[in-house]
Amino acid sequence: MSLAQHPEIQATAQEEVDRVLGDSGVVTSAMEKELNYVANCIKESQRLVPVITGFSRGAVEDTELGGKSTSAV
Repeated sequence: MSLAQHPEIQATAQEEVDRVLGDSGVVTSAMEKELNYVANCIKESQRLVPVITGFSRGAVEDTELGGKSTSAV
């Protein structure tokens, strides 16, 4: 998920950061635990675009799904 493509989600995340961090220039572990919405945004973006490289998925046998055919890798 790109926050730039979802300004309402970005605004909610920013509100949480502003509320939790306030004027503090340092993030403590206690503050980090309060950033639930931001943590969920990060998890969702990692789910959509995994950071693991060299890992791919492929069909193990020729398959038809939704009227489209794919060949085994």
